[in-house]
Amino acid sequence: MSDADVSRINDESLDLVSGGATARVNAKTTFAFVKSGPGENFDSVYKVQSGDTVETTGVRQDQSGKIWCELAGGGWIEESLLTVIE
Repeated sequence: MSDADVSRINDESLDLVSGGATARVNAKTTFAFVKSGPGENFDSVYKVQSGDTVETTGVRQDQSGKIWCELAGGGWIEESLLTVIE
């Protein structure tokens, strides 16, 4: 990830970058789709329930500027759907 990418990521996302983090899924519906890569154009590979806890391993920003978090179990989820658990 370039310095420019890091400068565009909010403070909560930086918590997700530094060695991974535990986060809660806060989907607007009952579930959120996990993608095969960091972006809307990737296939959905599975879904997680709102309220589930996930482990992240890093983040990437897509071409549209959205931040995507890589999950320890595989797949990517949009950062805006996660809240870091303190």
